[in-house]
Amino acid sequence: MIKLKTKIGNSVLELEFQSQTEFFKLGSVYTQLPTKCTCCNSENLGLFYRNPKDYDYYGVVCRSCGASLNFGSYRKGGFFIKGDFEKFHTQETPQPSDNKNIDDVGF
Repeated sequence: MIKLKTKIGNSVLELEFQSQTEFFKLGSVYTQLPTKCTCCNSENLGLFYRNPKDYDYYGVVCRSCGASLNFGSYRKGGFFIKGDFEKFHTQETPQPSDNKNIDDVGF
């Protein structure tokens, strides 16, 4: 049995693998996880799972600014890191306008 201990945000994740093949297949993802959000430099990270409209999404979320880093999944199982942290805006989130100057936003 092979054990791996890694830190994700404030949590410590301990994984056990039955074989070297399993360790490299799954452990490679967890050893490459970021330690800081690239949007806000926070170390307050966690893993997430979502299932909107019956589609599975996995990744890392910044608990400080809400940015997320998504995983892709291989057809035969296992995950890989896709891209970098991104912030997604919904319709409820006000977007900055190009026609405002700094005096209009209350600074």
